[in-house]
Amino acid sequence: MITKIFNKRCNGLTTRECLEELALPAFVVSWFLFIGYVGVLALIPATFWFGYESVEPAKPEFEINEPLNMVSNSYVRRKVNFEWLDTLRCQYEGEDNVILVSQYESKLDNAKPKSLATTTWTYGATLPIRPAECFVESHIEVQVGPWIIKEQDVVSGKFKIK
Repeated sequence: MITKIFNKRCNGLTTRECLEELALPAFVVSWFLFIGYVGVLALIPATFWFGYESVEPAKPEFEINEPLNMVSNSYVRRKVNFEWLDTLRCQYEGEDNVILVSQYESKLDNAKPKSLATTTWTYGATLPIRPAECFVESHIEVQVGPWIIKEQDVVSGKFKIK
């Protein structure tokens, strides 16, 4: 098929003239293929690549200055690069408002596919230094192609820091 295109478009032309003749159509076809690829990636849901069932505290109460261990239930269906932004929000005893205490960013490159599994991890930013009731908001991002980022947000249950 390619030979037919060359013969039809380039009959009697030098190699240079032939390449110049085919450059624009080749560019246009490539551009449409690329746009189609990006369009398909944009339509595919995040669950095609990964999913989080839950992010929860490892226990219902933590002591002040105790590491905050969290448990995630997640799966990875394709090899991807993860970025997480975990936000700790708390309501201190005797106060009415829930406030942002700290945020913890982390990343993992080339995460390998895995079925639903439990992972324990430690929240690595500032923790409350007085009694509070808290929860963690996890924002997960995976870049799946040029300009295409798939996201998921998960909020933990409440836990106490005493």
